[in-house]
Amino acid sequence: MSIENPTEYFIQALTESQNRLYGYIFSLVGEHHAASDILQECNLVLWRKFGEFRPESDFIPWAFAIARFQVLAHLRDRKRSDARFVSPEIVELLHDELLGISFFIPSAPFPPKARGRRGFDEWRQAKSAKDWLSTDIGYPRRSGRLQRFEDGKIFAVDGGGADVWNKACEFQFVHKIQEGDGTIIAQVIGLQHSDPWSKAGLMFRENLLPDSPNIFLTATAENGVSFQWRDTPGAESESIKRPDLNYPCWLRLERKGNTFIGSHSPDGKTWAEIGRHDTVMSENVSIGLGVTSHNTETYSVAEFENVSTE
Repeated sequence: MSIENPTEYFIQALTESQNRLYGYIFSLVGEHHAASDILQECNLVLWRKFGEFRPESDFIPWAFAIARFQVLAHLRDRKRSDARFVSPEIVELLHDELLGISFFIPSAPFPPKARGRRGFDEWRQAKSAKDWLSTDIGYPRRSGRLQRFEDGKIFAVDGGGADVWNKACEFQFVHKIQEGDGTIIAQVIGLQHSDPWSKAGLMFRENLLPDSPNIFLTATAENGVSFQWRDTPGAESESIKRPDLNYPCWLRLERKGNTFIGSHSPDGKTWAEIGRHDTVMSENVSIGLGVTSHNTETYSVAEFENVSTE
């Protein structure tokens, strides 16, 4: 394999792998701040080892191996005793499995004619505006995925799992980091009826652990629209149900400090509040689209359009 510019090739590979590396690290440590810190350290190590990388080999396994050592070092340094965090032994067991998982959808291909730092920076800026992570929460028997992604606004999501409810969740989550206050809006246009309680909606989530605190505004297959929450790790979920509302519909979920507001609209213009709830979450949380089949033997396909975050 002949590489005209090894440095530019390495920069391209490193940048394209950022979401996948972050997803791998986050899946192991379960904290945004920790995952971000480890990713920064990992990037520094990757740069220092630039001379060891062979362009004819696969970049991802090489980068994941380095990320694994950084995660292990982090766990050893912190000497975590909290059972909610993964032990070094589990990191070793999960490494090969996580290596095959797609944590991201690339949203902007690297322009082949781009040359030098300016072209790279322009591509990175365009790409970063639309990056989303795709993660199964709670190890559902039927894995989900982000099936289709167009223009940053149209999503088709396969979601399995038992439910987003009770003390822990099983579902597919397509998400990105939200810093502070924010809003996510989407039009739910389709949901496969795997169960009357199949769900497709919008979520703010503290972390990617199954029992994480969360706020979820969701359409259901046959039971209307629900605004639900879990305030603390492992607590029972609660909700406000509106069986009189159905999809297709527009949903909007807002965060203002520690107040979360869920609203519904038939046309994306006239909004009616379904419910609001006060709960304490970190400054940086995950925001995105959640889909569960409510049927462990299969998955549901949900279609979202006009997805936006701010």
